[in-house]
Amino acid sequence: MTDPAGEGLTPPYFFLGYAHTPEHPWVGRFYRDLCAEIIERTEWPTYLSPGFMDATGIRAGEDWRRAVGGALATCRVLVPLYSRRYFTRIECGREWHAFHGRLLVHRARQGTGATPIVPALWTPVPDQFIPRSVRDVHVDFRAVHQTYADEGLYTLIKNSAYKRIYLRVVKHLAEQVIDAAEGWPLAVCRPEEIDLSQNAFQQPPENVPANRILKIMVAAPTLDRHPADRVMSFYGATPQAWTPFRPGYPNPIAETAAQIARLHDYEPGIVAADEGLSSQDWTSPNSGLGVVLVDPWLALDPECADQLRRIDELGAGRIGTVLIWNMSDAQTVSRVDEIRKAMQAAAPRLLGDPNTPVALGTARVQSVQEFEAALPTVLDRALNRYLNYAQAQPPPGSAGSRPHLFGPGTGLPAPRPQPMGGSDGD
Repeated sequence: MTDPAGEGLTPPYFFLGYAHTPEHPWVGRFYRDLCAEIIERTEWPTYLSPGFMDATGIRAGEDWRRAVGGALATCRVLVPLYSRRYFTRIECGREWHAFHGRLLVHRARQGTGATPIVPALWTPVPDQFIPRSVRDVHVDFRAVHQTYADEGLYTLIKNSAYKRIYLRVVKHLAEQVIDAAEGWPLAVCRPEEIDLSQNAFQQPPENVPANRILKIMVAAPTLDRHPADRVMSFYGATPQAWTPFRPGYPNPIAETAAQIARLHDYEPGIVAADEGLSSQDWTSPNSGLGVVLVDPWLALDPECADQLRRIDELGAGRIGTVLIWNMSDAQTVSRVDEIRKAMQAAAPRLLGDPNTPVALGTARVQSVQEFEAALPTVLDRALNRYLNYAQAQPPPGSAGSRPHLFGPGTGLPAPRPQPMGGSDGD
């Protein structure tokens, strides 16, 4: 961040993560109070906000992902507003995952165990509603004030009787943010390195049948590994960040696939193709379902040829495959013959010339609309393949004898004796 005079500034102190509700103006007031407290206790310029909140930090018409990614790449502390609703919001889970990913990279490089995450309690959250992925961030709200732990900021800020307690909590949070930001400086990264594709709050599915768990694998270039001269506006730090239909559709295609999968009662997870293909034996009868989203540009990277051949082999029998062509991209159109030739050499059965008939359930799409229409069929075919290969799982316990069908009346209890005489029992 720089000031209007062009002087360099240290990164902002904090990023405020919260769940949007009709009561968000109260969140805005808390944000302003926390900013004011930090300014009073530091040398931060009074004309700039020391934090980021999406309601005030994103300009009209600005891309949410780009703005939030930029803030998460630079802010030194994450301040999540805990509430039951916060842990159900996909956007909040993505923000946590992105900041935590940046933190892990910093720890690996610097060898520090610091955790610059300062939770604030908006409304009380019972333990069972706090995801396991965030429980390593230890916080005792009672140590600040018992009323704060019992009621949360939402009650304190609206009730004038709690004004002194509210101000005490804001002061405490400001001190924590300053200590975390200045005591364990978190390295800034490029906005393109921020991964907003994963939801850290998504709980592992329990009691979900294997045939409803879907692994979405993305085979696409990244900012660090891509064909020479390829326009990089479609890519990010990971394959999962691939946005093939930008600018008209700026969302990662894997997230769109996950949304469609949920509508069809699947529990999706998103990974890079190389990770997904190597993490399990896809030839096993109980490997589960998988679908690979493939960028044909990958064929121009010689180092990716083996990965494409692996997808080609598995797609022939076990996993669904979607080849995504963006024919609105001028660079793709100008090199389409070269890409087709490379694809045909690397994956002749499934990922070759898009003008040839679709084989073995592979879909070839050229727009978001085609993708949304084709993916359910790809999932159905992947499910059928899985069921054809999966082993039967009988219920636990003794198998017993093999059942037999009986003729009419056979094996039924003996009839009860009837009284002698007429129908009236005389």
